[in-house]
Amino acid sequence: MATHVLTGTGTTVSTYSPAITGNTATVSLQAKTVFVPPVACADFPLRLLVSNRIQGTFVTSCTGPITSPELTGTLYWSDGTISEYTVINDTAERVEGHMAGHMQGIITSGYYAEATIRCLSLRLAVDVTACLTGSSVPGASGWDVLVVAMP
Repeated sequence: MATHVLTGTGTTVSTYSPAITGNTATVSLQAKTVFVPPVACADFPLRLLVSNRIQGTFVTSCTGPITSPELTGTLYWSDGTISEYTVINDTAERVEGHMAGHMQGIITSGYYAEATIRCLSLRLAVDVTACLTGSSVPGASGWDVLVVAMP
């Protein structure tokens, strides 16, 4: 059974390049989640998670699923340490540019190397009518619930 290390909710801003449209395309993602207040770890309460960044590419459209994810991430701790991870599974659905998703990865370096990281995401498109009017979605904001568990 996995040992739970932390669970936290943060606010996220994502940018897409090129902007997401009604046509399926490969999109670059830059996303940053900030945890306010920082999230304490169950095994070491003075270790605080401050933020999370995800970057990479995936294939999507305004109304389609997210496929072919090639994503990596970095956790930033209050003491200046970073933990890097690789996303191994990312499932998400887009509805008129908005996104609900679930990501799973493995931490490869830093605190909790070899731990599993999971993220539940909800993103609201910057322009909520863009996909409905044939325009594009250059970014989104929303919330992430992040969970880290040791094997």
